[in-house]
Amino acid sequence: MDDKYTPISPDSPFGQMLEKFKGVDVSKLTSVYPTFDYEAINRQMQEHLKDIEIEPIIPDGYFEKTQEYQQKSLEVLQSINENTANLYTMVELISKSNDKQDELISLMTEVLSLAKAKSKEEADTLFKKIMSKINDTADSVDSIIKIVGWATTVYNMVLPLLP
Repeated sequence: MDDKYTPISPDSPFGQMLEKFKGVDVSKLTSVYPTFDYEAINRQMQEHLKDIEIEPIIPDGYFEKTQEYQQKSLEVLQSINENTANLYTMVELISKSNDKQDELISLMTEVLSLAKAKSKEEADTLFKKIMSKINDTADSVDSIIKIVGWATTVYNMVLPLLP
């Protein structure tokens, strides 16, 4: 790129216009158009920002709600773990008890009927009825322990939901 400048001829229209401005005092125009030292303003703002301490905005009760949510999540996961283990136990129990399979399936249905209880009193009554049937139906201690454990798990899950 070639930067060559040519002088402005005083006879050209632009040169004639510039000639008219020769007598103008430009110093009077400075008060009309103030200039700002933006770098100095920026530096001052930066210095003031260093002195300001901004704390994070955390809603009231955030940590308590988070801990409560985490605790509930753990309880749900533990419940899922227990239920999954109980289902495996129940399937194993039914498959090994060839002679009482229908009775065990009927008993498991009654255990699940606890979920239909409308009150804690009704759930207690059903639970006691189920416990007596377990004693009559199960033929081994191992079977009784497995069914009682499963029934207790269902009962404990249902109780907090009832009025």
